[in-house]
Amino acid sequence: MRTVIITGAIAAKASITLFFLDGSTETLPQENFRTSEILDKVMPALAAQHAAGNHDGVSLDLEQFTVAHKIAAATNGAFTATENMTGEVTMTVGGQAVDATPLIQHAERALLDGSKGFGRFMTKFAEIKRQHTSAELLKFMDNADLPLADDGSIIGYKVLKKTDVEGVFVDGWSGKVKQRLGSLVYMPDSKVDDNRRNLCSTGLHIAARDYINGYGGYQSVLTLVKIQPKDVISVPINETTKMRVAAYHIVKVLSDEDSFTMKNDSQKSLHDLPAALKLLEELVAGDHTPIIERVEVGVRGEHTITPVEVKRDRIERKKKARAPKKVSRLEKKKAEITAKALRIEPKDIRILNKMIQAKPHLADQEPKYLRKLVKAQRMLDDGASLRTIAAKLDIDRDGLSRNLLKKAA
Repeated sequence: MRTVIITGAIAAKASITLFFLDGSTETLPQENFRTSEILDKVMPALAAQHAAGNHDGVSLDLEQFTVAHKIAAATNGAFTATENMTGEVTMTVGGQAVDATPLIQHAERALLDGSKGFGRFMTKFAEIKRQHTSAELLKFMDNADLPLADDGSIIGYKVLKKTDVEGVFVDGWSGKVKQRLGSLVYMPDSKVDDNRRNLCSTGLHIAARDYINGYGGYQSVLTLVKIQPKDVISVPINETTKMRVAAYHIVKVLSDEDSFTMKNDSQKSLHDLPAALKLLEELVAGDHTPIIERVEVGVRGEHTITPVEVKRDRIERKKKARAPKKVSRLEKKKAEITAKALRIEPKDIRILNKMIQAKPHLADQEPKYLRKLVKAQRMLDDGASLRTIAAKLDIDRDGLSRNLLKKAA
């Protein structure tokens, strides 16, 4: 606990200086989600005090605004975490300190858009019985480019082979285990190899983005699956881009074109493919095919399929499209003029205007940066993580966390 009494704050171009009651100060980087949270908490209270002629200051525990605190809060204290001055987070799992830095991107998303996925994931993470599995899962997540689902599930890739039956696929190893959209494929935990020193062994394999490069032939398809943290068994030490699990649920199937692109162009991500990105967005929100059958996997491809009764209206529910908001001719003309000046699409001007209204300092930014920021906002709204956006657009991640809005315009 680090409680301070803040009496004022001054904003510079790249930093915020906090003034404390004891006369000391602390400078925080302006482009940081923690700084933004602190200011949102402090400034309204300070303004109200000053208006009333009161200068006692606002009491605040600065440790409440760290990722380490978010982890502890999300797990109701099941895990303790520490964060050093460089932002590296260490979490204690079963008495062992493990690197929890991979969780930062998910915590940032939760802080930015109010996503409940991080908190729910951490609750499920605390239920993992194997201590070494917890640490290994974090290593897999460090290589993953997909967000957490809002229900706390992990999202991963699974490459399957097509069959002569439309919509029916088989595994790539035995070529016998039939599965399709809506299948829950599973096997007993005891049958999954938990030895992380074995690269290839028994179990159901799930991939991160890098592992699917060049994987599968022309007759293969790329699917998106949901995995419960408790079903993760092991992650190979020298190949942390895949993991062995006891169960996965097939929730989305990419088109042949997008499957081919993802498997053959390592520079592409789902965020570069509009149709695939829409599938991911639906998946994260829970708009996907429910479990319609359970596929129990045995030895050498033997399997048993048991249908699950599902209400028809739950299968691939589609949200009703909202009618587009009418824009006056004058507003449209103004948008076109502004867009031409900044070389931003007219449809993006409304987003930019709302961003500047919420973050006035953006009005002083260069047009080139604003163009990138608008694109970053769209990517965030589509489910991309700050890490992915920063790498894709070559923007500082702390700057994104400070400047992006919780919701799109």
